[in-house]
Amino acid sequence: MELIVILKNMKEMGLKMNSKNLVLGYIKLSIVILIWGGVYHVAKFLTNGTDPFTLSFTRFFIASVILLILHHNCNGINGFKKTKNDWIVLFLIGFFGICLYNLFFFAAESLISANIVSIIYSLTPCITVYLGSIFLKQKIGVGGNIGVLVALIGAIGVISLSDGDCGKIFCSSLFRHISLGQTFSILASFCMAIYSILNKRASHMGISSLTITTFSSFFGMILLLIPFLIWGDAKSLLAKSWEFWLAMGYTSILSTVIAYKWYSDAIQEIGMGQTVVCQNGIPFATIIIGALFYNQGVSWGVFISGAVIVLGVIITNFSVNRYS
Repeated sequence: MELIVILKNMKEMGLKMNSKNLVLGYIKLSIVILIWGGVYHVAKFLTNGTDPFTLSFTRFFIASVILLILHHNCNGINGFKKTKNDWIVLFLIGFFGICLYNLFFFAAESLISANIVSIIYSLTPCITVYLGSIFLKQKIGVGGNIGVLVALIGAIGVISLSDGDCGKIFCSSLFRHISLGQTFSILASFCMAIYSILNKRASHMGISSLTITTFSSFFGMILLLIPFLIWGDAKSLLAKSWEFWLAMGYTSILSTVIAYKWYSDAIQEIGMGQTVVCQNGIPFATIIIGALFYNQGVSWGVFISGAVIVLGVIITNFSVNRYS
């Protein structure tokens, strides 16, 4: 009897811990969505007079230095001892999620508006969920597919209603002609989807979220060094204003050190499918931040579309949890 009581108490404690982790994971993820929603506006400021190669390398040089110090303080020298397979996965995360993603992201920001870049990013959850079902054998289910579709419809509503030439729930003309900036945004979405899948793979291998963030950022920074030395402009950094470095601090510390770490935490604590679908909220967050801080108008239709996105996230989370 005592054994049964002990096992029952252990089970209840496990459920409480899982519930606590879920709540903490969603709090972290919500903050990440807000931070990444703001980074689109900050990046637009950074790209004014600075090339993508210089911005990408500078962002992750700062982030890597901070992360390596934190990682060493938390894990010591033994934290740098990894298997060959660990290093391969961490390198691939850095290649796709840091190097390629940031080159495409800053290139897109230099060509099209911040709102459009963030809105195209709403393709990422759909790409991630379906790539995850192929490579990670993650079950989606009918409800999961419906949830992703609902969230995507909400994102499309935000796209259409926030476009000055459309102003309706849906305008097909927005999707007929894809510019170079939009192409870069789509490629960035694919890179972020691959980042999430590899991040989940690293989690399954027992690699901590801090280790994933630290070494993927380091490898990404090393890879970004090559195009920076060839096409970047190191001398221009010496003449940058304090506003530039404040904005760079936002992208390198808040949007990278903290947000990337908490995003990895959410994947481990909540699950990949549930985490990535929440990214559909980034366009809504970007537009709201634009309205609050950049005097960009927001209609009630945009708010309603944002609510549709949240509904899609809830449906997806409920469905995927059934298969977890």
